Amino acid sequence: MSDLLVSITLFGDPRGKGRPRFRVIGKGKKQFVSTYTDTETRKYEDRLKAVGAAEMGMGEPFDFPLSVRIDAFCPIPASWSLRKRESAEKGDIAPITKPDADNIAKMKDALNGVVWRDDSLIVSLLVVKRYSLTPSLRIGVWKWFD
Repeated sequence: MSDLLVSITLFGDPRGKGRPRFRVIGKGKKQFVSTYTDTETRKYEDRLKAVGAAEMGMGEPFDFPLSVRIDAFCPIPASWSLRKRESAEKGDIAPITKPDADNIAKMKDALNGVVWRDDSLIVSLLVVKRYSLTPSLRIGVWKWFD
C-alpha cells in the first residue's frame, strides 16, 4: 500500500448512518413524498465533514482510485467487570453490537466533495470495529494500486 494521503479522526462514539426518513408533503392531489436524513445523522455527518475539510486544508478532493480503512473505536460498557473491560481494551473481545459495520461505512458519504470527489472512487474499503477507552471514528485514505 502506498503512503497515507490523509487520516481523519472524529472523537466521540461512532455512529452508523440512520435509515432515511419519509414524510408526505402537500394536500389532496398535490401530495408527494419527501425523503430526509434524521437530525442526529446529519449533525454527525456535518462534524465528520468539518474534520475532513480541516485535514485536507486547501487541498482539492482526490480524483483517483482510493483505498479506505475505517476504524470504529467503540466505548467499553461501564457495566462490564474490570476483567471483561481489560479484555475488551486489549482487543480480546470485539464489539458485536450496533452500529453495524455497513452503516458505519455509509458515513463516508459525508466526505464526498471534501476528501474525494465522490465515494465511487473508493475501490477498496475495510471497516473494523473494536473497543477503546477513547471512542472515535478514524478514516485512513490511500491511493489504490492494483
